[in-house]
Amino acid sequence: MQHKMAMGDYCIIIKSPLASKLKKLLQSNNLLDPSRRLQYDANSNSVALPVVATPNTMDQSLLTRLEQEMTHMLGQQIDLKLQNIALPQSKKINIMTPKQSLKIGLKNLVSRLGGLWTVEVEDDLPSHWEKHGDLVVLPDSSLCLPIWTALGSDVWIEVCRSLSCKRIAKKSHVLADEFRRPSVTLLYGEDGWVEHIDNKIRYSYDVTKCMFSAGNITEKLRIAKFDCSQEVVVDLYAGIGYFTLPYLVHAQAKHVHACEWNPDAILALKHNLHLNNVVERCTVHEGDNKQVCPRGIADRVNLGLIPSSEEGWPVACAALKPCGGTLHIHHNINSKPCGGTLHNHHNINTSSVCQTELDSAEHVGSSTIFTEISAIGGKETSKDGLGQVLDDEPLQSKSADRYQRWIKWAQGTSRIVKGLLETIHCKPWEVTILHIEHVKSYAPYIDHVVLDLRCTSF
Repeated sequence: MQHKMAMGDYCIIIKSPLASKLKKLLQSNNLLDPSRRLQYDANSNSVALPVVATPNTMDQSLLTRLEQEMTHMLGQQIDLKLQNIALPQSKKINIMTPKQSLKIGLKNLVSRLGGLWTVEVEDDLPSHWEKHGDLVVLPDSSLCLPIWTALGSDVWIEVCRSLSCKRIAKKSHVLADEFRRPSVTLLYGEDGWVEHIDNKIRYSYDVTKCMFSAGNITEKLRIAKFDCSQEVVVDLYAGIGYFTLPYLVHAQAKHVHACEWNPDAILALKHNLHLNNVVERCTVHEGDNKQVCPRGIADRVNLGLIPSSEEGWPVACAALKPCGGTLHIHHNINSKPCGGTLHNHHNINTSSVCQTELDSAEHVGSSTIFTEISAIGGKETSKDGLGQVLDDEPLQSKSADRYQRWIKWAQGTSRIVKGLLETIHCKPWEVTILHIEHVKSYAPYIDHVVLDLRCTSF
């Protein structure tokens, strides 16, 4: 893949005795690049001075003007050469933050091209960004003023130099379409394909078409500890393989059926299966999960969709083997004391569900909680009380209240699943809460949890 050259690659070559004069001239014109060291060539007795310039700004007319000024200053004909040389970073740049480097670089660019640096311009600089290898994704609230458009591609070349990248994109809110695609626009560079490595698993995808949630790493690490060597796993809403790959690479699943309907995610998923050498143990089912998911084959079903995976619960129940298996249900829950669930349960037709109780359920905290509750005949019996909070600090009253709401949500969910299983398979089932895992929090009250349910038929 070819990318445009960054500013720091360019330098002006001059004979060594004249280097100090040229350095001062470049500094007075805001052309000297302070982030790169000067380089002396003993063979030619010349010095390479780094310039913050591109072919767009350092054209022949500017080079001629510098030669004329040097000639006038020294009283002799001076010839300058513009070359592409990768000079080492200066010692100063090593103690400068990327944000500081970006500010200095863009300020020099604006000044050199005749623009005015104001407080408004400075406030328009990005305060944060995402970095994916050599691609940086900026928030769409930054670099929005007309001045940046007027400066053209030189702005993005300077951003690349300052942030040590080769490609630039901007990110807005997730699109509210059926695929929940990211709203990311590539501003500089040829494509949006990047690669992440999590726990020795390679994830490759196009940032302009697919999302990657680094916050799911705790759940991926938990899955990696499972022993699924004798199990068939169904992964609903598989995406680019967030959970499919840990099941295959680390949990050593016998086979994974990955269901996904976003064509861009499917392309990345298939690519990632090859990247990680697990393609032989995975079947990709393309299309609506409700239509393409296989039935009666799964020892384990993963429902990794947030804010709610509830629409997939009937599909997951149908996918389990007749003797049963384990469900991993992802959900976002509102822990605000006076609020209800962030995403209330849908009206699923099952006689064993009390909808009023479910609608009042809330998430209960940020620690990992273990409990076993059997949902038999619509009643729950706790085998070890209400569970155990694995925390060093004592449970405060507020945390206890959140904890009770979390348990209540889990109990309600187990009742729904029990009803679905009995309706689909036409026989009695036992549903036991094995574990509630806290994945991450969205400040201040939204928590992503995973509920593990053991489902056993009589």
